[in-house]
Amino acid sequence: MPWWGQILIVFGAVSLAFALIKLLLPFAVNAVLKSRLIPAAVYCLAVWVSTFFTDWATEHRQLVILGLCVVVGLIALSWIISLVKFIQNKRAEKFFEEDAAWQIQQAREMGIPLTNIRFDENGALLHPETGEPIVYGDGVQFREI
Repeated sequence: MPWWGQILIVFGAVSLAFALIKLLLPFAVNAVLKSRLIPAAVYCLAVWVSTFFTDWATEHRQLVILGLCVVVGLIALSWIISLVKFIQNKRAEKFFEEDAAWQIQQAREMGIPLTNIRFDENGALLHPETGEPIVYGDGVQFREI
């Protein structure tokens, strides 16, 4: 094979590698950001680089592993906290949806027209003509309009 053919093959391989890196790098960065693994990646990179310059990481292997366990444990704790907050938000959304449906049902039973449904900042259904809450208090008392 002529020398220019070998150069074309190398150039093609390098171009393909750069194209794949450019294509896959945003997905990899997004995955690391979403999974909150940046501290663990930085820690591993720092330990890996320090092995080239000093012998500290190899001499204190247990301490390095302990540090990695602490970082991964903190990441896992943040995942658990996020999961708990997500579950609480879903429960709150379900509660507000059920409460809104109940208020609309009460308004229908009272004969109030539901042409322009609005809720105030407290989640109370407002009368379409007066703008006053239809249900107030603990949800048992009704305001006659």
